[in-house]
Amino acid sequence: MNASGPVAIAGADGHLGRWLAGRLGELGIEVRPIPREGDAAAAISGCAAVVHLAGALNPEKPNTYELANVETVRRTVEGIAAAGGVQRIAYVSYVGANPSSRNAYIRSKGEAEELIRGCEAEATILRSPLIIGEPSRPGPTAEAFLATDNKPIRALGDGRQLVAPIYAGDLVSMLVSVATGEGPAGTFELGGPETMPLDDLIHLINHPDISVRYTQVLVGAALAPFSRQLTWALVGVMGSDSVPIDNPQESAAAFGVELTPIDTVWPQVPLGG
Repeated sequence: MNASGPVAIAGADGHLGRWLAGRLGELGIEVRPIPREGDAAAAISGCAAVVHLAGALNPEKPNTYELANVETVRRTVEGIAAAGGVQRIAYVSYVGANPSSRNAYIRSKGEAEELIRGCEAEATILRSPLIIGEPSRPGPTAEAFLATDNKPIRALGDGRQLVAPIYAGDLVSMLVSVATGEGPAGTFELGGPETMPLDDLIHLINHPDISVRYTQVLVGAALAPFSRQLTWALVGVMGSDSVPIDNPQESAAAFGVELTPIDTVWPQVPLGG
């Protein structure tokens, strides 16, 4: 392990942030949360690495994708410049991130990547698809697809869109690798070891007999302007494929990680069990 100082985390109070902080703590590495407001440079000063996890696929109004995903990164990058001495930064982006995209979420992630690449620290960008935790800490994506009292699950699309969900523990291992100075710099498209229709994933983390009610993309897009839960960008992302263009096994191997199949993390539960 090549760690040479504390690690600052933007989004330390989120699902991945808490998981990462725990793993770093087990290694005896000090973790400093970067506050949402106030002086970011103060938290970053003296840190060897920074990990930026803050962001939102469905920001709470009146926040926008620009505020949630671009300005938060800008604040972190400016904090790194003001603090000085940071050797490396890791950023969790999204597969297909593109600053020219018509989708506001995909575009904001692409714009954030440009800021990260312009940072004076060595940058590692991890483009992740859907992130799935484990039953004891599922994370927001899995929670959205979990049945409550065996009631039907609601999802966007038709269930046939392809996903390559990555186990959150594997992504955290990659972040640890970067934070400790062992992982490489560059941009990596990630994914789990298996690609499947969204409908299969939903049944996998629930049980085979669960009922799923899908809202078609065109219907969701029409409802978005009148809904507090939907945005056009969210409908577009969740109604489309979420798979890497690169070989996810090779990307993971660069960080010394062997990908974990989701079905080994989520054992099937009988209906009503």
